[in-house]
Amino acid sequence: MVRNQRRRGTLVGSCLASLGLIGVAQAAAQAGEIKAGLENLGKGGAAFSVEGTVDGLPDGTALHVTLKVKGSFSPPIEAAFFQVTVKGGAYSARKTWDTQTFPPMAYEARVDLLVSEQNRAIVRFMMRKKGFSFEHREVLATSEVSVGTSEETLDFERETLRILVDFVDETETIRKQALEATAVPADGSEAWVAGRAQLMSQLGAAYRAISTFVGQHIVLRERPTFDRVKAVHNEITRSIEAHAQGKQGRRGLRLVGFQLDQIKVDVSSRLRKLTAPPPEPPGDAPPPQPPADPSPEPPGEEGPDSGH
Repeated sequence: MVRNQRRRGTLVGSCLASLGLIGVAQAAAQAGEIKAGLENLGKGGAAFSVEGTVDGLPDGTALHVTLKVKGSFSPPIEAAFFQVTVKGGAYSARKTWDTQTFPPMAYEARVDLLVSEQNRAIVRFMMRKKGFSFEHREVLATSEVSVGTSEETLDFERETLRILVDFVDETETIRKQALEATAVPADGSEAWVAGRAQLMSQLGAAYRAISTFVGQHIVLRERPTFDRVKAVHNEITRSIEAHAQGKQGRRGLRLVGFQLDQIKVDVSSRLRKLTAPPPEPPGDAPPPQPPADPSPEPPGEEGPDSGH
């Protein structure tokens, strides 16, 4: 499911600074409407289309189009970046991917004008007619577009974290096997050669599996974490090769064990937060009652006078 939202472009003016004086604000380009659309194709692949209007810019003006995941990410998670050309006060473009798809989440399309990226004739026009400096840049318009529903986004985040946990566990199993294999000298025996080949086969299969999962998505929020685990795979491979050459390799295997522990704690914690049931809303509890006054104790019975 793909949802589009159209929004009037926001303008960001730039300032000129000269001879240490306070900058003088320049006129901004007149932005019009922008419409963006995302589509996951039935047989795999995807498409991103953008079209819009802008006033006051000559034909041939180059505009930069950026598609990124909505939200505050450092660095931003970009899905696409390319140029479109203004013609008759309008622009349009369509970018396609053959095998990758958009995960369900919210995205933002942005169109920027950078004077420094124009040809000489347009730069002169913008400086003379618009008063722009060579460094002038502004956001002409933005548009939000979502793939899938919020429930589908949450399901995808959970599934991605579960896959990460499985990948970490598999990598830890291979690491422990590598520690056992490197506990004895690499003597070139049939047992050592066969064990080393088995480890390399396991490493290669796991690495390819996770690369396939990551590679089928145009963007992935957890890509940096997947990359961290793949780096552990590379270190395990280097450690085994170092041991095969009579060098020290076990230290690297121990160090990456700590890294895997840290990754699993982080990923498992986030997964628990996403899978925890939401807190129940407070019910209509009866108002608290004031504590009852303690009952006076019945008077004790006096015994017969003892005559003392």
